[in-house]
Amino acid sequence: MEIESVGEVTATVRLSDPDVSSERLEELTTVVRDELLASAASSVALAASEAPPGARAPDGSIAGELVVTVGAVAVMLRSVIGVLKAWRERRPARTVEIEIDGRKLKLTDATKAQQERLVEDFLAAVPRD
Repeated sequence: MEIESVGEVTATVRLSDPDVSSERLEELTTVVRDELLASAASSVALAASEAPPGARAPDGSIAGELVVTVGAVAVMLRSVIGVLKAWRERRPARTVEIEIDGRKLKLTDATKAQQERLVEDFLAAVPRD
């Protein structure tokens, strides 16, 4: 199996679940953060920027938003996406959006085959060094 290098990439990850409060989404974001750190992510931080009222967590971060840095191998990025897909699949109402250099992958209630195709297309579009 050939391991393809894509350099280090930083992704913005947005998690949403319409059935939970912003406080619960903040807790779920922390759980996903820990799962990502246990996978191939080099670093995972809570995103901090301008947010609409009610979306900002008490620590100044945005509920449901993470900044994920992944190391030099496409397999690592695939591992991070796998963690996010698994989180989304635990509750069908959830949505995950991953953005790298303006390219977005949105995982919703598509079939597994459709999601795999979307992931493959997204990975093929990620800029390479």
